[in-house]
Amino acid sequence: MTNIDTIVLHLNKTGSISIREAMDDYSMSGGSLTKYISMLKRDGRDIVKVWKVHPLTGKRYARYYLKEFAPVKLVA
Repeated sequence: MTNIDTIVLHLNKTGSISIREAMDDYSMSGGSLTKYISMLKRDGRDIVKVWKVHPLTGKRYARYYLKEFAPVKLVA
C-alpha cells in the first residue's frame, strides 16, 4: 500500500487527517502529507483545509477534510 493509498483509506474511514496524525500514525513527514493532499486535489478529490486551535496548547494546525465531513459550511 502506498502512502497516498494510506491517506485515502484514513480519510474514507475518519473523514479527516492532520499532519500530526500522518507523522505519528504513518511515519510521514508534514511536507509529504501536504504533497499527497495536493495530488489528491488535482485528481479531483474534494478535500478542504480547516484551521483549528489545539485546546490545550493554543497552537494552530491544519486539518484536511473530505468536503462532506468538513465541520464548517463552505462557500462555493
